[in-house]
Amino acid sequence: MVLETEGSVENAKLIAAGVAQLALVQNDVAYYFYKGERLFPFPCEKMRGVAALYTEVVHIIARRELDIQGVEELVGKEVAIGARQSGTQFNAAIILEASGISKGDIHAQFKSFGEARQSLLDGTIDVAFMTAGVPAGPVTDLGQKINLIRVDPALVRKLQKTYPYFVFTAVPARSYPGQFREVDAVGVRALLVARSDVKNDVVEKIADTILTDPTAWVLAQNVGSEIRLESAQKGMTIPLHRGATDYFVKQKVMQREWTDYARLLLWFVVPMLALLVFVNYRKVLVRAWRRNLYVKLAAIFGFSFIAATITMHCAEKRVNEHFSELGESFWSVIVYLLSGFEDRPPLTVGGRIVSVFIFTVAIALLGSVVGKFASVFISRRERKMPGDIRDHIAICNWNEEGEKIVRQLHASDAEPDTEIAVITALSDAQKEELRNNPVYDKVYFHRGDPVAHSVLKESRTHLAKAVIILPDRESGDPDAKSALIALALRNLCKGAAKPHVVAGVFDQRRMEHLRNAGVDEIICASDLGLGLLAQCALHPGLSDVYQQLLEYSAETNEVYVVEERNYPKSFMESSYEKVAGIVNAHRDTLNPTILIGLLRGGKVMLNPKGCKNDSGEWEAEKIEKGDGLIVIAYEQPNLRRLVP
Repeated sequence: MVLETEGSVENAKLIAAGVAQLALVQNDVAYYFYKGERLFPFPCEKMRGVAALYTEVVHIIARRELDIQGVEELVGKEVAIGARQSGTQFNAAIILEASGISKGDIHAQFKSFGEARQSLLDGTIDVAFMTAGVPAGPVTDLGQKINLIRVDPALVRKLQKTYPYFVFTAVPARSYPGQFREVDAVGVRALLVARSDVKNDVVEKIADTILTDPTAWVLAQNVGSEIRLESAQKGMTIPLHRGATDYFVKQKVMQREWTDYARLLLWFVVPMLALLVFVNYRKVLVRAWRRNLYVKLAAIFGFSFIAATITMHCAEKRVNEHFSELGESFWSVIVYLLSGFEDRPPLTVGGRIVSVFIFTVAIALLGSVVGKFASVFISRRERKMPGDIRDHIAICNWNEEGEKIVRQLHASDAEPDTEIAVITALSDAQKEELRNNPVYDKVYFHRGDPVAHSVLKESRTHLAKAVIILPDRESGDPDAKSALIALALRNLCKGAAKPHVVAGVFDQRRMEHLRNAGVDEIICASDLGLGLLAQCALHPGLSDVYQQLLEYSAETNEVYVVEERNYPKSFMESSYEKVAGIVNAHRDTLNPTILIGLLRGGKVMLNPKGCKNDSGEWEAEKIEKGDGLIVIAYEQPNLRRLVP
């Protein structure tokens, strides 16, 4: 359907309103429409360029008997400056202003082309502005009753300094009856524009039809000779429609911009990056998936969103302009999630089914997020142990040493945010007093006796990564109780991986019993204390060395174990001496690291000296698969960058 309008401004508004899909618009009006300037209060990106067709001349015509030769002679005259909010009115205002003529200097009248023509014939106006291609029908119809007013080239240059879309042109001789000489004029380019949601292939076909045989398309005005492929981008003041871009690229009169290639590359790079992240950090991601509900919700939402976008595009692309491209589908699905259908409802059965799925998932995810936030808020307020806690550190029993252990765990670079579950018989008042300390932000208390299987299960101790059993000094036999706790934990973990269990013992004679009960590491405070006393007696100040190694701080060294994944594979089968030399040669200024031993199969080998082979020759100790490197450093080092 073809619409008759008052000109460029109305055409632009019809494009924005969705009434028109294609329109002819002056390049100046198109520019201000896109930017939201002058006649248009807000920018609008719904208009895209198809082709710059021809130059529209700003005709300034006057009744011949007045013998007006220049624009400066319009003072005091009755002047038709075009219909209200038309491109002609816009051009007339700028030209008059540049000529030094204010609104009060003329008697301006708002008249359309047809009305201005009749008023000139009636003698009720003296001059009329009309922006149109040459020859313009209304001007031709006036015959020899009018003459064209010349625009001085100096005035055109002045206009172009502020309004670069104006072009200097001329009305060829004999374009109109009685016009025997060429007349200097100013003009703008006429653009064929389209709504941004018109399908690419449709715009491409339109551009091809117009630019291949322009005379077959232009019927109202004899401007076909001006429409050429080579000048179809000249004077284009708004972004091209993607269909037009595709056409010009195929015709080899335009090259794609880097943004076009970036867009195509994005569809390849993003999946590849996602795959690389998953391959390199799959263990971290799997752990986060298991532990964190937010990660699960984000993954489910992301997958559902991508699936919905692709499905809606496939179902609606042939009938619905809002899903013609994946990018447009992406935006439409976001609109569905945030505000409903608005002006882009699905048109196919498949699209309607998917839209119901989108709304259902959105409501479910919103409910889950709100519920999770509420539960987290309540849990933090009451400090209850999360129901899905795992891979934490559990502490059985509690005494005055417990706070120091918590401080050391949270001060560690390796475990700064580890959740800690404490099984204790402390009263609520005692626990509340501890919670007031910021150190206990991620510490959860579970009331009960850790000897009981049910208490260990309720506190999810069997799902912890490590369990610390403190001696219960209020018990008649603390070491026996520690052994019972270890046995209960071992029975609870039948058929599953057992946490690493560390226990303190009073009597070193009980150490074997604890090992048989399932304790992996046993610390005898009395043995360590007596040994340290003897060492310090022989070497004064040695206690500070042990103190620094045992205390986590930014100013002290600690002992760390570098696992196999965090040092180069080339270390395998290399001698301990060679690896120690490499570590020392690549000493990090901020985190200097010293290799002091190996951790092999749970056995510590400090400063290994090697052994004799079958031939009786001495061989240095070699790094074997699975070995951990025991180092001293200020923080957990990553040695993967080292090269032998």
